[in-house]
Amino acid sequence: EWREFHREKLDVLEDILEQINSPTIVAYQYRHDLYRLQKRFPKVPNIGRGTKNIETIVKNWNANKYPFLFMHRSSGFGLNMHEGGARHVVFFSLTYSRENFDQLIARVGPARRTGETTPTMVYPIIAKNTVDQDLIWPSLVFKHEQQKSLLDALREYTINKHGIEI
Repeated sequence: EWREFHREKLDVLEDILEQINSPTIVAYQYRHDLYRLQKRFPKVPNIGRGTKNIETIVKNWNANKYPFLFMHRSSGFGLNMHEGGARHVVFFSLTYSRENFDQLIARVGPARRTGETTPTMVYPIIAKNTVDQDLIWPSLVFKHEQQKSLLDALREYTINKHGIEI
């Protein structure tokens, strides 16, 4: 059971979506988040647990038929959603998983696949004095820094040891 204490994150999301005015994925973590999102934006498709028509939603997304859609933070694996030109991801709720975070962003980030240079813009909605601000976001940043350090060290080792640039 849960209770809604405020609607500020929904208001911020609405402002962001109006300003972007471009296809955007809105990531959520919890069922109550999806409930609140669908209550505010009732006709927006969702990709998450139990979604039966994922192929149709992805096809329509890639054809730019939706201004935005909701995706559960763990739904990013294996979906090719970069063909429609979307370059924005809003995290309505955060996840501790850096892998889920990066995978979801990669759904609209064609740069790795097609040589596209337009960056993917990421908008985490983080309320002040919450677990998002105090724990989850710092954890995601730390994990990113650690992963980058490891990959840089591996790249340098491979160049120095084998003369191969990866």
